[in-house]
Amino acid sequence: MEIIKDPLLFRQVHGEVTSVCVVDEQGNSSIEVGRLMSLPLLQSIYAEVLRLHVSINVTRELTGNITLGGYSLEKGSVIQAATEICHHDEVIWGVPGHPASEFWAERHIKLVQEPDGQWKRQFAMNKKPGEFFPFGMLEQSSRRIITETNEGWLLGGGRGMCPGRSFAKQEVILTIAMFVSTFDIEFEGWINSADGSSSDRQAQNDPRYSGTAAIPPDRDMKVRLRRLG
Repeated sequence: MEIIKDPLLFRQVHGEVTSVCVVDEQGNSSIEVGRLMSLPLLQSIYAEVLRLHVSINVTRELTGNITLGGYSLEKGSVIQAATEICHHDEVIWGVPGHPASEFWAERHIKLVQEPDGQWKRQFAMNKKPGEFFPFGMLEQSSRRIITETNEGWLLGGGRGMCPGRSFAKQEVILTIAMFVSTFDIEFEGWINSADGSSSDRQAQNDPRYSGTAAIPPDRDMKVRLRRLG
């Protein structure tokens, strides 16, 4: 949805994907998956979608007393950390013209100068583990928070992080690549999921699913597909 609703972005993604498509002697086209997974724009879009459209309430039990944000919490207390709070933080993610609350396909891209003087776009997640953890957990030396002081917090994946995240990333990006290299996809409008009627606004995260991982949109997208080639 984020790619298709922006015709310019769709063309940019199509161009990036076709750069890693090869045709054999029989005329059959295929995608070089290794090169595909290194494409900066697709990687940035993937990270940006996880940042905005994944919501997890990380839940842990305290194995020691702790003071956090001015609150004294006792051993045995159950606490939750909502990933949305960090992932929508303007101080961490906002840049002029591109607030943290909005999708920006190039938020995780930087320009790097090559030895020959040419500038190259590169995917870069220059954030601490505690600032981006769509798969993450609150970890210390075990799968629970273990501390008796105000120090020692570590936000990140640790051993509780999804073991299939790399496979899932490859599946998602490969699926997108197959679509944009096979079809010209034209956005026609937003429609209400219940009855297919036209919607006066674009899709947003469905708040009923907040905290449950990947949040589905509360609207559908109407598109026109035309097979390429």
